[in-house]
Amino acid sequence: MMKTLKFIITPFFFLIVMIRNKLYDWKLLPIINSNIPIVSVGNIQVGGSGKTPFVIALIKQLIQNNINPIIITRGYKRNTNHQIILNNIEKYSAQAVGDEPYYMKQVLKNTLIIIDHNKKNAIKTANQLQNIDCIILDDGFQSRYLNKNLDIVLINTFPKKNNLMLMPNGYLREPISSLTRSHFIYTTKGKSAFQEFGAKHLEFNFKIIKYKNGKVEKNIKNNLLSPLIAFCGIANSKHFLSQLSNMNIKFEQCIKFENHLQYNKLNYEKLKNYNPNHLSFITTYKDFVKLDDEFKDGYTIYVLEMNLELNDQKLINKIKGLLNEN
Repeated sequence: MMKTLKFIITPFFFLIVMIRNKLYDWKLLPIINSNIPIVSVGNIQVGGSGKTPFVIALIKQLIQNNINPIIITRGYKRNTNHQIILNNIEKYSAQAVGDEPYYMKQVLKNTLIIIDHNKKNAIKTANQLQNIDCIILDDGFQSRYLNKNLDIVLINTFPKKNNLMLMPNGYLREPISSLTRSHFIYTTKGKSAFQEFGAKHLEFNFKIIKYKNGKVEKNIKNNLLSPLIAFCGIANSKHFLSQLSNMNIKFEQCIKFENHLQYNKLNYEKLKNYNPNHLSFITTYKDFVKLDDEFKDGYTIYVLEMNLELNDQKLINKIKGLLNEN
């Protein structure tokens, strides 16, 4: 029944998406401008495509080129509703700002992040700040109501079934043809055949961090305490598990939670029940930043840190050109 319903709904979803895009193409719907150039990082599919590590890699390169960016993001599944200008991370928790902004702020300590469910309001705030060169808009490809100067699209490896179908029967938020709106396309988490759109493949590099009794050790090699219990609450758990396998990291089992999970007492009890022998845990960085100190200090926890290798001078030069035009 549910499968049939999805097949019925999908054509209507396709029609709505196409009409909406055409209305923006024909300039029949209002578009908001910004005095500061907007660089959008988005995708056309549901699930993880590597936007967070991409944004981190992009920000680092912009800073190296003496460009001062600001990040705008919704803070998905945070437990607050008001706009937050994330400057001092010590004032907030991952639950208050969202796991992805919290993760980004831990890595990009000197970069301002505006967290707002309303992107229009966030753009307005960014334009009122001083010494900001450009806006990096997280998950903005479908935000046609914003006049973006640059659209970057990330594409994850498509699942085998229903790979090119729209939601809800498939995994696409927009048809593949929408990629013609983008300026730069990168494939992540597995190579995909989008050469006709000029897609460039990006590689990840991985490091293991060890946390024990409040102390952090970086770049741990193969001397992990085994066996391990793996757990994660991310969109693409298969990618996490496959990387552990690629690194020859053995684990007893994996506990999978929903994406953007806010860990609570029930979740901690579940992890403890699956680990009666007090084995070490291994998880993602995005999950680790959300764990409370009591749970973290009770175990040895290994963290898989995922970084993107972004070496595209053409992209940086394009952004520099936007700043010069502005």
